[in-house]
Amino acid sequence: MLFRYNYYSVPAAYTGQVVRLEADTSLLRIYADQTLLTVHELASGQGQYVSRDDHAPSYKPRRQPSYYRQQVAQLGQHAEELLAQVEQNPTRNWTHVAKGLLHLAKEYSAEVVDQACQRAMQYGSLSFASIRQICQQGLYRTDTTLALPPSGLGGYQHELSLYDQLTRVN
Repeated sequence: MLFRYNYYSVPAAYTGQVVRLEADTSLLRIYADQTLLTVHELASGQGQYVSRDDHAPSYKPRRQPSYYRQQVAQLGQHAEELLAQVEQNPTRNWTHVAKGLLHLAKEYSAEVVDQACQRAMQYGSLSFASIRQICQQGLYRTDTTLALPPSGLGGYQHELSLYDQLTRVN
């Protein structure tokens, strides 16, 4: 259930059904017809997921954060480091990034996903979409030792061929 840019859970049996929301300054109440389904504290910020374990369907067990950290660590040092950086950013849902990395590891080797994470971190792009694109385009093979232009130059006082090197697939 999306409300004020945050996501709130409802019992699994009510997924996809029309519900009524009532909110005050601190609580969100969710109703189906006249039946109160659940009450959540309003999340601060945006992009937050507020859920209760008893709302999950029985076939989908809820995993602890430690599970995702351990699984991503098996992909490699860079994947583990990227996830740690994503966790530090409160506007990102790090479990979605972790799940995405694990999904990529079904299609690509752990080494490829780890190299893609290294490249993503090198360019400060920590989104799952960026990592997936790096894997799809084979950019993990690109030389990661290329130097970025010095900062403070306004982006105009360096060799423009650098852009060709950054986007070229070897």
